[in-house]
Amino acid sequence: MRLTSFTDYGLRMLMRMASAPDRAFSTAELAEEFGLSRNHLIKIMQQLARGGIVETRRGGSGGAIALGLAAGIALGILCGLLNGLLVAVLRLQAIVTTFATSIVFGGIALWILPQAGGSVPQAYWRGYAGGLGPVKLTVILFLVALGTAILFSRMRWYRHLLAIGGNRLGAFQSGLAVTRQRVISYVLCGLFAALAALCLVGETASADPLLGPSFTLTSISAVVLGGTALAGGRGGVIGSILGALTLGLINNIVFFAKLPYVTQDLVKGLIILAALAGGILGARR
Repeated sequence: MRLTSFTDYGLRMLMRMASAPDRAFSTAELAEEFGLSRNHLIKIMQQLARGGIVETRRGGSGGAIALGLAAGIALGILCGLLNGLLVAVLRLQAIVTTFATSIVFGGIALWILPQAGGSVPQAYWRGYAGGLGPVKLTVILFLVALGTAILFSRMRWYRHLLAIGGNRLGAFQSGLAVTRQRVISYVLCGLFAALAALCLVGETASADPLLGPSFTLTSISAVVLGGTALAGGRGGVIGSILGALTLGLINNIVFFAKLPYVTQDLVKGLIILAALAGGILGARR
């Protein structure tokens, strides 16, 4: 069994994005943690998903693919744990620390795979494009994300995380395990970044070590559009999911409007600003 260059890329991208993958569930932001390496982690797996696939010389058996996916997810968790220990245990500043780890993860990714490319087993990307019977995998993933959001909202841990984000000192004085909760939030960020990367690998059937940084501000925008406060203490998983869907809709509108390439980012930025301003004005009323 051997690691393909695609696998190497996915692992590297996974490591980059693991530092800041709050886009999927915004767990770190809820705890008043603001990180920048998540995108490198998510995009890594590119996001993580593409990178951690292992295939045999015959082209990739189901067991080999499962092993590669498990390795990628485990790496995402470890990257998240590293960020959590640095920020929560050593008490380093979150934004600076995750920015530094994103550079480290990105450097490792480029070292493993200097340029985009690699191969992904057909069984993986065809399975991703297909689904289960008449139900597309994207629908299944959305339902899983929604179910996870509902499950989180009913967990005591989730409420504790919101309390820590709203008032860390008050939460500590109330007897909450603040350090442990913060570490767990980073671990979850790494996990979700890895899962996002696996999906990205399934969509593109390739890997790109430079893809991660482009997701940084996008992931932050999705979380903010979903109603999560970067200062912590307010927000939710469902809101982050809706924020990501909104960004996807904006991208599609801009693309199908056939706007000049040089103006697409400008238009998308203005739309996002308008959406944020509308939400703030509505809340004030």
